Amino acid sequence: VLIYPNGMYKGESYIVKVETPLDYAVLKSIGIDLKKTDIPDLEIYLNLPDSITDRTAELTRDIVIEAENDYQKALAIEKYLRTNYRYTLEGDVLPDGREFVDFFLFDSKVGYCTYYATAMAVMLRLEGIPSRYVEGYVAQELVATGIYEVYQNNAHAWVEAFIEPAGWMTFE
Repeated sequence: VLIYPNGMYKGESYIVKVETPLDYAVLKSIGIDLKKTDIPDLEIYLNLPDSITDRTAELTRDIVIEAENDYQKALAIEKYLRTNYRYTLEGDVLPDGREFVDFFLFDSKVGYCTYYATAMAVMLRLEGIPSRYVEGYVAQELVATGIYEVYQNNAHAWVEAFIEPAGWMTFE
């Protein structure tokens, strides 16, 4: 239940239900069989700006070279970003004329969730994996059983990728 002390609108509250996503292997084992071609407006989730650099595409190919499927590619990209870049809330300012993902991957190598999620979404799309950049909140302050306090500093960004046959899966 979302509670606003002064009411977002007088007297309103909201119920939020959270579901834990099933693991890829579990989804496969229960017979889920979703296809990329079933996604309405698929091109939206594969679209890339013309500004994406060749070296971003080359790095992505190198990262996923041993992956046997889209799920393994997504995991490889996620692991690469986690292990090769430093998370900080003080990301570098993008210099004029620079492409954002290229600057993060090759020059700055530091950033916060927006940097990581943007880079991963681009890298997935370079591999033909539909992806979407997602912003929301991470509830971490448990104040009572099943009740969390969420503030603006709990804002976060992550990626959802469409992985056949499981469908949309979360990567962070």
